[in-house]
Amino acid sequence: MKDLAGGHEASFAEHLNRVRRLCAALAKLGVTPADRVGVLASNSHAYIELWQACLAGAGIINPLNTRLAPDEIATIMNDSGTEVLFVDATHASAIDEIRPRLTSLRTVVLIGEGDVPHDAAYENLLAESPNSELPPEPAPNAPAVLMYTGVTTGLPKGVAAIRDAPGPTGVETSCGVGRPSESRGRVRNPTPGV
Repeated sequence: MKDLAGGHEASFAEHLNRVRRLCAALAKLGVTPADRVGVLASNSHAYIELWQACLAGAGIINPLNTRLAPDEIATIMNDSGTEVLFVDATHASAIDEIRPRLTSLRTVVLIGEGDVPHDAAYENLLAESPNSELPPEPAPNAPAVLMYTGVTTGLPKGVAAIRDAPGPTGVETSCGVGRPSESRGRVRNPTPGV
């Protein structure tokens, strides 16, 4: 895997190692398989690792649209109950501005470098976490992704995609990272960061 913009390159084995470490880091942060993990960042290898850790059962990913206004982000984060948020330096100041209004947020994790407010650094979390087994595989009807729809009137509405969601639209992505092929489920995976 190669992140052209970020300069990160990893074999599939190295990627799996990072995903396993991220699952352990999320557990150490108190995230359970039913908890929402917010992401407000541009596309990167870390974003893909977050998707795959959550799809493997570490939590429910809540990707936030990078074009949202701070008030919209606050509404979504409070409505979803997001407790841990991964953010890049570009978007960290917006979170710092609204953090006093975020009722569930416990931890802000910075993806990449930057002199911006945060509680933990992504790469440090991975470095401090063991390359342990993946969490137990979630049930096929368990939520995998919590997306918020854009609306022309009113507030965004949360829509949960379940792990084995059928349908003719979207990109299906294996959520069986490092699991035997017979145990893989699928989830419609919208493009991260949009």
